[in-house]
Amino acid sequence: MTLPWPVLLAVALLAMLALAALWRWRRRRLPRLEHITHLQDAAASALADPGTLPCSLIRLQLRGPGARHPPLAEVARALRARARRGGDHLARSGSDGFALWLGNTHAEAAQGLAEEIRADLAPLLVRHDLRCSIGTATATASGGRLQALWEQATPPGSHP
Repeated sequence: MTLPWPVLLAVALLAMLALAALWRWRRRRLPRLEHITHLQDAAASALADPGTLPCSLIRLQLRGPGARHPPLAEVARALRARARRGGDHLARSGSDGFALWLGNTHAEAAQGLAEEIRADLAPLLVRHDLRCSIGTATATASGGRLQALWEQATPPGSHP
């Protein structure tokens, strides 16, 4: 049995509308994050300009039984609240990680911010049976490379 073309057209239209609604709903749930290449570009230009140094990178990785379906929107909101200065850039890093670039930030300030992030996320981590590893790295001299900072900021227990 074949359906008449108006019925097929109506079904296709309803499917497209449902997909569009789902896409809009997902975008509202997950705060707007930069693509990792935007973070890389910002880092490269900051590392080339001595006037923007020191700069720091914080990498965060979620682990545990709840990491299969982590509460990405809640984690992203907590991180976005901490990345609010003009030179700060927040991006996803893999399926269960985030990277936060901090312009004009000393190592001590980056470490302090990492601890504040850990405290912000503590209730969420307990609720979703997750663990969070955080690594930091700071560039103090111009001409540095993001790749070196990225490896230095690899969270403990994760793969680079």
